Amino acid sequence: MGTESEPGRADRAASLGTGTEDTEYVVRRLLGGLRLALVVTVTTIHCGLALPTLLAHQDEYATPVLHFTLFGALTVLLAGCITLLLRGTALPRMVWLGGALGVLVAGGMVTHDLAVAQIVDSADWLFLAAGWYGLLLLLDVRLRYLVCFFAAHATLVLARLLVAGMPSAAEVAEKATRALIVYGFQLTMVAAVVLLRRSARQAGAAIAERERVLTGEAVAGRIHRDRQEHYARLGESVLPLLGGLSDGTLDPADEAVKAGCAFEAARMRRLFAENDQADDQLLHELRACIDLAERGGVLVQLAVRGQGRPLPVEVRRALTDPILAALATTRHAARVTLLYGDRVRVSVVTDRPGAEPPRPAHPEVRLHTLADDTRFWVEASCAVHSSSSPISPS
Repeated sequence: MGTESEPGRADRAASLGTGTEDTEYVVRRLLGGLRLALVVTVTTIHCGLALPTLLAHQDEYATPVLHFTLFGALTVLLAGCITLLLRGTALPRMVWLGGALGVLVAGGMVTHDLAVAQIVDSADWLFLAAGWYGLLLLLDVRLRYLVCFFAAHATLVLARLLVAGMPSAAEVAEKATRALIVYGFQLTMVAAVVLLRRSARQAGAAIAERERVLTGEAVAGRIHRDRQEHYARLGESVLPLLGGLSDGTLDPADEAVKAGCAFEAARMRRLFAENDQADDQLLHELRACIDLAERGGVLVQLAVRGQGRPLPVEVRRALTDPILAALATTRHAARVTLLYGDRVRVSVVTDRPGAEPPRPAHPEVRLHTLADDTRFWVEASCAVHSSSSPISPS
């Protein structure tokens, strides 16, 4: 079986890290399908069962106008809920809470207007649909609200029967059977909501754990590759220098050798600083190199102007390499300036003319030098555009 490459894992980790497949996203996706099914079910029951029942038994109601008015109000409520849900908008608290209370009030009014024999019977059109309205309204809220809704609806029906006088045992058994059938379907949907939410959270947790593992692998692989690149880059310059010192071909007292050692030591110090976390990474790496020069007895003044900006590591290296080379040849004092503006500028003025610093390895970094008998000035700069990429062509 093939294994996924490091770049592949990094790309997968990057895609997961965007937050599009977190726990809440999974919950929304899974509940979205349930919500759509519930919308279809409630609309079918409202128009296909409740309305035909209302029309078929309108002559049997004590106040037919009341029933048609309540049906119209529920139709408006249902249309508003469906519109919001299909747009992907969660129902506001005022809508789901007020709607649920309105359905219970309507249920109480319909039950009060019916004769005892008609309650939980073929003429009781709202009993068929009330629980489905509650499910649609309370789908996205806590389970206890659904439980309270069904308990309140059943209590209203039972209270009406107790106040009006319980029918015969046969009628009670028939009404209980009908109520169990209606509530059975609705409570099955409640159980489906609970199980689906639990499954969604478990799936979201699994995705989050997978994201964490993939991200950890990608970060570890990237760090490993960076370190290999660092060591290879340093090996090109440090190993020959160390080899020359060990075999005697290079004289430790030679000024050029001293400058070379100081330069490579500063580059290694900068390498260690690159792995640190700082608000201004360029300034942090520059300070690490200055600290090394100060340990060598050089008095260095640092001036910073402007707000720090994120820069790629290759650009930071190209900006600081000439400065490190100039500091490596400094005897007593130097002044380093970091200026942020349309261009990032790093410059140094030393008390000793130095050799020409290395040319920047990055094509967008410009280098300027100026020397006289007592001073040596070096500046490395690069254009910055904050609106797009951190670095733009000069």
